[in-house]
Amino acid sequence: HYTELQTKIRQLTRDICTSNLTHSESMTAYKRVAFKKLEYSLPMTTYSHKEINELQNPFTSAFLANSGYHSRFPRALVYAPERFGGIGLDHMYQARGLLQLKYLISHIRQKDELGKSMVCVLEQTQLYAGVSSPILTNPNADDTLRLQYIPTCWITTIRDFLKTFNGSIEFQEAWKPTAQRQYDTIIMDKLNQTTTSKTILSRINACRLYLRVATIADITDPTGTYIEEQFITGDCHPCE
Repeated sequence: HYTELQTKIRQLTRDICTSNLTHSESMTAYKRVAFKKLEYSLPMTTYSHKEINELQNPFTSAFLANSGYHSRFPRALVYAPERFGGIGLDHMYQARGLLQLKYLISHIRQKDELGKSMVCVLEQTQLYAGVSSPILTNPNADDTLRLQYIPTCWITTIRDFLKTFNGSIEFQEAWKPTAQRQYDTIIMDKLNQTTTSKTILSRINACRLYLRVATIADITDPTGTYIEEQFITGDCHPCE
């Protein structure tokens, strides 16, 4: 899909460069025609901010040049709203993030089949992260929960977008790991406070997922004093 988008953008760029549009016509073509062609499939993608910038820069530069601006005009002003002195062009990263939020919230509220699937994906990502804090709620609140060890997916893309404007989604019905008894601890909560190494967190989390555990109580005896031997030796065969 990324290659197809690049091809489409190159074609749009060629069309722009060979067109003879006025400034207002060029802006209308950007917002109402060209950008809409690119926007349609964006909500289903998981491209990083850097990848989207690489896609959009040639496209935006062509439009700027055709509208009488320098092609290297500061991007902060290019994408800033007109009421703040900017040009007001739409950015693909922002457009994708807003559409993803719209789809996620609307389908979950409707409780349709797609909404149920989205809840499953959200809970699966929460399970993979292994943390007690809902992953879409205040993602900027705790610097120790960067969750860099989670593979990029649709939910993490939404989480990254929320972090750009301190956004938050409250979904009380979503599953999250909880302590099972007094003095119990969520394993990944503690580890995220202990280290920021992506490699260490990824390896420990892989072991945790294999053992199918989330808290200290899952791997200790009933008194919580000793780790049970099968979790140390790996002989518990949880997948059988």
